[in-house]
Amino acid sequence: MKFGQPSEMTGESIVTVYFPVDPPTIFDLLCDPDAWDRIMGKDSPSIRSTQSIGIGTQLIDRFGPFGIYKMTRTLTEYDRPRRFVRNLRGSIISDVEYNFEPTGEGTTVTVKFKTMKVPWPRTGKQFHESQREVFESLRSVLEKGQ
Repeated sequence: MKFGQPSEMTGESIVTVYFPVDPPTIFDLLCDPDAWDRIMGKDSPSIRSTQSIGIGTQLIDRFGPFGIYKMTRTLTEYDRPRRFVRNLRGSIISDVEYNFEPTGEGTTVTVKFKTMKVPWPRTGKQFHESQREVFESLRSVLEKGQ
């Protein structure tokens, strides 16, 4: 493999976490671009294609040193508050499915990552691990009541 060429990672990676809030609350925080930017602590907001959120909504992000990586996130499925799917296209290519299941007094969120292509193999692992960081940031946002 040459530097800069995508590598393929096949199969699925799954992350599951419990939050002590109802499904609509956690769904909206993970699906809404403004909330996502707050969770991620981003200095520059995502650029979105529409003001409403639903199937076809696209978000464009730049990340990495000096914003060298570009990613477009497109909502391809939207069933509030049960499920949504985003296609990620750019330096990382993946389909990411979010499922929200009421559990006791809260919600269990399961995130499945499918068929990734990444700039180099380590990026895929870092991408999956970053979802755990997203959940920790989300937990902090919920605790602060934002």
